[in-house]
Parts: sequence; C-alpha cells; structure tokens
Amino acid sequence: VDTLDDTLPFLDILLHPDLSNSVYRKPTHTESYTHYSTSTPQSTEDSLIRLLTRCAYDICSPQHLQHELQHIHMDFHIFITRNSANRSATSCNDTYFLQHAL
Repeated sequence: VDTLDDTLPFLDILLHPDLSNSVYRKPTHTESYTHYSTSTPQSTEDSLIRLLTRCAYDICSPQHLQHELQHIHMDFHIFITRNSANRSATSCNDTYFLQHAL
C-alpha cells in the first residue's frame, strides 16, 4: 500500500481507497514507447495508441478515465511532434485516434 494516498498497485491497476481503479505505471516508467528516430511502421504506432486507449477504457473507473486519456494524448502528442520531423506528414490515423480518444 502506498502510504501517501492509500492506493494499492496490482498488476496494471491502481486501486484507490474509494474502490475506484486507474492505470498503474511503475515509478521508473519513462513514457517512452518507441524512439522517434527509428523506422517504426505506422501500423505499429497506430496499434500502440489503440492499445493504450483500450486499456484506459477497460481499467479506469469513470472518475479517472478522462485523466488517463489526457495522459495518453500528451505522450503521443510529443511523440508525433518529434516523429513528424522525420516524416513528410503526420498520419491521419494518429490524429484521428488522439482526437477521438478524448
């Protein structure tokens, strides 16, 4: 049990005292999924956004869902901004998932 706010991490879930859930990330989590200068296929990037968004909907209680979706949005906004310098244009699929996840 985390003594600061009485939360309990269990696998990928953070259990709160009010019996609600949110996504748990280890303190060592770097928010880095793929390096922006690699040649990661666009389908892999799209799948990663879909996976994290789906996990947010599956794990989070309603009061924590918006915060988690904003977290994902910020992570990938930074990733896409960096990655767009290496590509001619940002993928429509990335933009679609980020806009519709919120």
